[in-house]
Formats: sequence, C-alpha cells, structure tokens
Amino acid sequence: MGSTITRAGLLAALTACACVFAPMRAFATPSISTAAVDEGTNPGEQWVDGSTIWIRSGSSGSFVVRLGATTADPGGITQVTFPPMAANWSPSTPQYVNAPPYDQTYSWTDASMDPGADVVATIWDGAPSSIDFPFRVRFDADAPIGTALVTQSLATSDSSVPVAMTAGTDAQSGVASWQL
Repeated sequence: MGSTITRAGLLAALTACACVFAPMRAFATPSISTAAVDEGTNPGEQWVDGSTIWIRSGSSGSFVVRLGATTADPGGITQVTFPPMAANWSPSTPQYVNAPPYDQTYSWTDASMDPGADVVATIWDGAPSSIDFPFRVRFDADAPIGTALVTQSLATSDSSVPVAMTAGTDAQSGVASWQL
C-alpha cells in the first residue's frame, strides 16, 4: 500500500534536507577567433579563396584548416571535430583535436573524389555548446579560356614591340593572375 504526503509535509521535508538546487549554467556558444584554410604540399595545384580551396583535378597535395576559438564557459574549448572529406582523402575518419593548435591537414590524390558539399568542422566547449566552421573544397577541371596575345607580325630591329593582351576567364575558380 502506498503512502501519501501532504504539501506541508513535502515542504517540511525539503526544508530539513541539506539539498542545494543550483540553476543550470547558461553560457554563450563558443566563438571563432581565427579561421584559415592554408595551402600545404603542391601549392601550384591549389588556390585558396577565403574559406574555399580550389584543387586541380587529377593532382595530389595537402592543405591545412586552422581554427582558433574562445568561450565564456569555464571548461574552455574541449574539442574541435574535423570530419573526413570524401573517398580517397586522408584522414578517412573524423579527427578530434583536444588542445590548441586546432589544425587539421587534409591530403588528396589523383583518385580523390570531390566532396560535393561544404565540409563542417565543429568547435565544442564544456557546456557543451558548439559552433560550426564550414569550408569548401572544389575541384577545378577546366582551364581558363579566352586569353589572347596580339603582337606585331613583321620582323623588326626595334628594342621593344607592342603587345596587346586580352585577359581570359575561368568559370570555376577564377583566374589568379596573368603574366607575359
């Protein structure tokens, strides 16, 4: 048979108890203090534009994602999770970085697949709260088009000749520079 307790009895029991009911901690989510995608090995086969890295199809190399973060949580930043990229990339499993520097190197080969969507690293604090850093990896298979040079067609003994250049375009990663 069950027993019943009155409201007054419950209040008296709770008052006599040495229990402490603390409110839950409420901290802001972490914030990203630094974020960079840097070229690694074989820099001639890649180009960084903000948080997007363009990679020449059929090449190999590496790049590094570097993150810094702060939080109001007394537990601090506890981990940054870097996801795997796609088939034939290294690393092939999620990577958990538990102390600064929060860096992850990604490597690809000529057989690597284009991830096809944004890749998201997640920064965690002790609350646990999190913030995401999306970055893009895109393969660029198309060469720039439309570049043309026009020079004088006659033989000359002049020490200089006029050259006219029409700059081309690249529909994917753009054109980083032109050089004669």
